[in-house]
Amino acid sequence: MFDLDAYLTRVAMPARPTLDSIGLARLQHAHRLAIPFEDLDVVLGRGIAIDSASVFAKLVTARRGGYCFEHNRLFLDALAEARLRRPPAARARMDRSGRRPAAYAYLRAGHDRRAGLDRRHRVRR
Repeated sequence: MFDLDAYLTRVAMPARPTLDSIGLARLQHAHRLAIPFEDLDVVLGRGIAIDSASVFAKLVTARRGGYCFEHNRLFLDALAEARLRRPPAARARMDRSGRRPAAYAYLRAGHDRRAGLDRRHRVRR
């Protein structure tokens, strides 16, 4: 189960987001400022686990940064728990073998049809 209060503490957000595009923008901004990009595990050949429990343990509990896939997993889980989620669209370009991601993953999720996250993780309206 996702601990929204622990996540909000990790991203230094003092209250739950409002259930609109402004709440989405604030949550996304707080996430970007608080949790850095980190690809040490990938560079060291350790690989990454992108299941919810592993990502939460690494990025929230252990207070580490994460790879794009980890950030997207954590953010989607936070959106769902905060009830800001509509079915997301996500994309990752795979390498020629089809077994590994070759490029950055991004998601598009919003509370209303006008808001979403583009590949640079900025809220669009």
